[in-house]
Amino acid sequence: MRGTGGDKVIIGLQNSGKETSTHDEGEQTVRVVLEKSHTGSLGLSLAKKTGFDGIYIRMISSGSAADIDGTLHIGDKIWKVNGQSVSNCTPGAIVDLLKAASNPVEIIVKRAVVK
Repeated sequence: MRGTGGDKVIIGLQNSGKETSTHDEGEQTVRVVLEKSHTGSLGLSLAKKTGFDGIYIRMISSGSAADIDGTLHIGDKIWKVNGQSVSNCTPGAIVDLLKAASNPVEIIVKRAVVK
């Protein structure tokens, strides 16, 4: 994966629910509902993946809210934020959407199913 300018999400969230479902096309949809904390650090770094559509989680900072929660993984494709599709957005646009989001924040990602 390759970064396009180092767009980075820095929003603090606390877990308040998660849900997983698997689809036939080899993708799993993972939903997590999180509450922003007062510290404001989520610890996600997002990037485009060369040769693929969408924006992916490039890095999760150790000890961050996303790391401690454990639901989101490196390589997850960001699909929706608070019900809004972000499949055609840039990493910076998703960062802005997450920063502007009010509590609770729902994030839906797509993940390849390993067989």
